[in-house]
Amino acid sequence: MSATSTRLPAWLQRHGVTALCLLVVLLITLSLTRQSVDLLRLLRSSAATTEPAAAMEQRQAPSLTRLQYLFGTPALPPGSAQNAPPTNQQMTLLASFVNPDAQRSTAIIQIAGDKPKRVGVGDEINSSTRLHAVHKDHVVLDRGGREESLHFPAIRQPSLMSSTYNPQEPTALQLEQLQDEDVQALQERIQTLQQRMEGEGDMPQPDAPEAE
Repeated sequence: MSATSTRLPAWLQRHGVTALCLLVVLLITLSLTRQSVDLLRLLRSSAATTEPAAAMEQRQAPSLTRLQYLFGTPALPPGSAQNAPPTNQQMTLLASFVNPDAQRSTAIIQIAGDKPKRVGVGDEINSSTRLHAVHKDHVVLDRGGREESLHFPAIRQPSLMSSTYNPQEPTALQLEQLQDEDVQALQERIQTLQQRMEGEGDMPQPDAPEAE
């Protein structure tokens, strides 16, 4: 009696293992789904917090730029060509090497009568002059506490060299005169050729030898 009451149903005996496996798979699927949802929420929240910060930085950057000119144009820093007058020393700037670190920039300068030499910012060029700053198109010299600029030598423009000779295009009248001269010369040649042909036609033909 007791053995019969504790006996499991037949369908459970046949499909018990399969049902248990399906239950485990279902639980694993639910766990993975919950983890995926949590991960998506975390990613969306982090992206939402990052985008407003970037947008605020982009909005603040133009405002800072405008504030620089709110009270007029800012003063140029020392070492610029607009503040430093050109030097009157016999020097030639041959090359400039601008480094992101201004103190490591160098330039090649030639003093009249000497060989070109490479100097860095703060180095002595001559007894009274040091290299103060290096820019792409010029350098700034420190001459006894006074700033002077030294630019590259001016390049002579081709237009200045060719200005001494500027051939003009022929006018319409000149072209007509040339055409008339060509036609007249052609007519003269034709007449000369006709005269030669007529002269050759008027020449007496040699007498044929008489038959014996």
